[in-house]
Amino acid sequence: MSSTSKSPDRIAGFIECMQASLRDDEDRGIKPPIERRKLRTVLEECGQRSSLRFLERLHDRFSQEGIYTEPPLVDSGLRLDDWLLFSSGPFPPDALVFATEKDLQRFVEACLGSGVFRNLELYRVRGDHSGREYPLSNGQRIDLLCQERTKSGFGALVVIELKREHERGTIDQVIGYLDALKNRFPTRAVRSMIVSGREDQVAAALLKEVTGYDIQWYCYQVNFERLRVT
Repeated sequence: MSSTSKSPDRIAGFIECMQASLRDDEDRGIKPPIERRKLRTVLEECGQRSSLRFLERLHDRFSQEGIYTEPPLVDSGLRLDDWLLFSSGPFPPDALVFATEKDLQRFVEACLGSGVFRNLELYRVRGDHSGREYPLSNGQRIDLLCQERTKSGFGALVVIELKREHERGTIDQVIGYLDALKNRFPTRAVRSMIVSGREDQVAAALLKEVTGYDIQWYCYQVNFERLRVT
């Protein structure tokens, strides 16, 4: 039997697997359930090459089965290595995200001293590294290491971990940073702020299970609203 004749079965198999994964997310209390796959992976599992005609057909199949994607499969700018989000419900209108984490880093650093970062400043101690890309002994680097400003001087050290989009494993990564800082600065309190462009329901569920660590997750939004001129 040719690979072409097998394709419909492979597409149905992919849909069944996706529906099962979304149900598992719901059973774990993740609402809305969200899975993600690279477009390349979706095509490989469906036994197809990338073509607008096939993506339009697959988009219609997903719609019939109650599966939503973000971005839509019919988005003309989709590339093979782009991530697709899958859910059993429609996604809210998408906000813009910074093109790179470096762009986000510069923006957050400029915001220190205001908003949710009001009492924070970049960590700077004579003879030590700057708080920007702060190096740890294991070779990893903290995006921004800040410290609280208090009336009596400096308060807790604050790890700011930046994600252009949500990524699995972020919480474990941050916990590792906090443990390393506790060892290096045993007399100082440490906490963390994760800043990402989109909410990660899976990570949110995992964060509820974390004990003994002060970790907060923030999502930023960049929107443009046209000025109404009368």
